Amino acid sequence: MDKLICVGKNYLNHARELGDAIPESPLYFLKPPSTIFAVRSTTDVVFWPAHGDLHHEIELVLKVARQGEEWVFSHYTVGLDMTLRDIQSELKKSGQPWEKAKVFTNSTVLGHWRPLTSLNELLEQPLTLKINGQLRQRGHGRDMRFKPDEILRDIQRCSRCGRRCLVHRHSRRRRTGRRWRSPAAGTGDASLRIPLPQGRARAGLSVPGSTRTIGR
Repeated sequence: MDKLICVGKNYLNHARELGDAIPESPLYFLKPPSTIFAVRSTTDVVFWPAHGDLHHEIELVLKVARQGEEWVFSHYTVGLDMTLRDIQSELKKSGQPWEKAKVFTNSTVLGHWRPLTSLNELLEQPLTLKINGQLRQRGHGRDMRFKPDEILRDIQRCSRCGRRCLVHRHSRRRRTGRRWRSPAAGTGDASLRIPLPQGRARAGLSVPGSTRTIGR
């Protein structure tokens, strides 16, 4: 995998919730593939206890692939982007990059990949996050300020996608906390199970358009 390109502040409500200025063009940051935790079966996701204020954001994740002379979105999944929010806030105040808050072990949790047949239909699918059975996040791809095709064109103006490149779109709303539950019933749900000692949490993700829950 070449790289993970994350699109920040792409939902106006989320940007306002963080008290951030609304960008006039797409805002990107990169995460290395080493941060990925791929959910294939019920298992523990480990976050070190010393990490501090850990926030979750549910994501729509698209895989980019070469098709003839063009780069296109070939597959999709749901994921969680984990952020050390207190560390990120301090970095923002001093004008420093976000790597310490975004790049750490298992900070990118990904579900099962599915072939993308219709991007427009996918953007109509709801993405939800439940914690201990309670709905915490909900949004639709149609609510994005910058749509996927527009983002891909913009990325290609300044960077070349490699053999496999992932593009994350940040969620509409966020909530704090580490206490998660899984698996989530229903299409498009992403969630994590009861917390375990030493910063461990159990993961399960289901993908929009599928009745299969990853992590069950």
